[in-house]
Amino acid sequence: MKFSRTAILVTVGTLLLMACKSKEESALEAAPQNPLLSYVSADTPYLFANLEPTPSEVVDAYLGRFKPTFDLVQTMLDDLHVEIRSDGSSDMNHAALMVAIMNELDGKLNRAGLESLGLSLESHKALYGMGAFPVMRLALKDADALRAAIARVEAEAGFTFTARQAGEISYWRLAEGDEQGGVYIAILPDHLAIGLFPSALENEFLPEFLGQADPVGTFDANGALATLNREKGFLDYGSGYLDFHKLAAEFMLPDSRTNRGLSASGHALTPGFNEVCVTEINGLIDEVPRMVLGTMELSVDAIGIQYQFEMASGLASQLAHLVSDVPTAEESPDNMLAMSLAVQTGRLREFLLEKAMERVSQPFACEQLQTANEMANQALAQMNQPMPPFIGNINGLRLKLQDIDFTNPAPENARGIVVLEVEKPQMLVGSAQMFIPGLENLNLEPGGEPVEVPQELMTLSIDGMHISAAMSKDALALSMGKDQQAGLMGFLEQDGENEGTFFSVSYDMAAQMQFQDHMQAQASSAAAANGEVNPETQQVMDLMQEMADAYRDTLGRARVEFRFTPAGFEIYNQMTFK
Repeated sequence: MKFSRTAILVTVGTLLLMACKSKEESALEAAPQNPLLSYVSADTPYLFANLEPTPSEVVDAYLGRFKPTFDLVQTMLDDLHVEIRSDGSSDMNHAALMVAIMNELDGKLNRAGLESLGLSLESHKALYGMGAFPVMRLALKDADALRAAIARVEAEAGFTFTARQAGEISYWRLAEGDEQGGVYIAILPDHLAIGLFPSALENEFLPEFLGQADPVGTFDANGALATLNREKGFLDYGSGYLDFHKLAAEFMLPDSRTNRGLSASGHALTPGFNEVCVTEINGLIDEVPRMVLGTMELSVDAIGIQYQFEMASGLASQLAHLVSDVPTAEESPDNMLAMSLAVQTGRLREFLLEKAMERVSQPFACEQLQTANEMANQALAQMNQPMPPFIGNINGLRLKLQDIDFTNPAPENARGIVVLEVEKPQMLVGSAQMFIPGLENLNLEPGGEPVEVPQELMTLSIDGMHISAAMSKDALALSMGKDQQAGLMGFLEQDGENEGTFFSVSYDMAAQMQFQDHMQAQASSAAAANGEVNPETQQVMDLMQEMADAYRDTLGRARVEFRFTPAGFEIYNQMTFK
């Protein structure tokens, strides 16, 4: 009887396990797969790939958005074509090759044209390491079309690229010498492979690179990325990781693929890590063992990428404690720039002091880490110096810049507000009154109306410059520009959860690029005035400026956030487009 009950329990348990396994296997089989990941070695220290190609509508949207830029690139190619043909002093082989490439690309800087070359704009991709040496694989629309395009370039140029043969597979190697590192390129049946590894170990690396031998170890890269995406909330359009333990081992262990490759090429860069060094370095890496990244948003008008440095729970908690209760950067199309810093300086000082004391009391024995010991001693000496009491009360800084004249970026031509988040702001004002005569007459009270700062109290007395001040129970604020006073109190008293975000910035990408263009134009004008720019160079510069203008017209806003969470340190980057 007991045996029967046991048999029934075992049978039912087995059926349940089989059912669970069947569901898991079905889910795995249904998950997106990137066939290029079958080439990835188990020892790769890093991997970035997509499980789903970029959606067609997203590709079309960005191609349409950047068409004016592509048209200008085509114009530049046409001009370069004429310049090369007319330049009799150039190396003839190089000139012929450039002309052939120009002809092949003529009229093909668009979706249909690029696909006619065998390329795919909706393909699987993979970037990983053979040891630390990078390999990139890119799925093709038509491998034969790409080979045909290269053959046309060779025929028109009048010479062939020297191909090598490994069995039935041909490939190219671009290298200066037989013992140096080389760039290896191969057009395989369904994808393009590009790798960088030492030529001295070609016999070891090449079969795996060309797919003639299985990758080192057994590794389900598809399953690893699918799991990562599920755990982190990443989309399947691109994600990956960097394993710091594996990467460090490639440079610390003498028998690693990377060290053997470097040694065989005459580049013994590794300083010789002993057992003590390996242990201490791995101890440091234990605090931040891995970095992961992935796509959080992908649409026709926005891209969002998140990076996360995974941390030991103790360190993550300590860092999260440093973040103060300060709102993140204001998100408004009216702002040229908005920024927020939310760090409690008193806690930060205590944290750094604690870490410095730990290192001083337990210095590294590893020879390669002695610089860290010296830095800890210096930091400890500096942080033990007395500092004004209000410094430890600072909780952060916020600002927004609505407008500034790029042609004359003087203070009086700027409009915006800056807020200093600080405990007991009256203490800070009291300290300032000791050094600035007349400041005691400025009637600043927590929650009071904004007060315009008289010209005589400003360090720079400038006509037309309007500065107003206001105070809350935990912050001081200044506005620049007469029309900014009305919004001063609203910005000062802004509230909102930052969810561990200690730094955030939001800015108009077109405005940023306009400022860069203005600075570049000033430098170019100065060079032209000194006769340093010839007509041909000026023509290229003008065309490049047209390209920049066309690209700028597509740009929207960018937002970057740095935050501490229970899992570690995160960076989120979003870009929008018009």
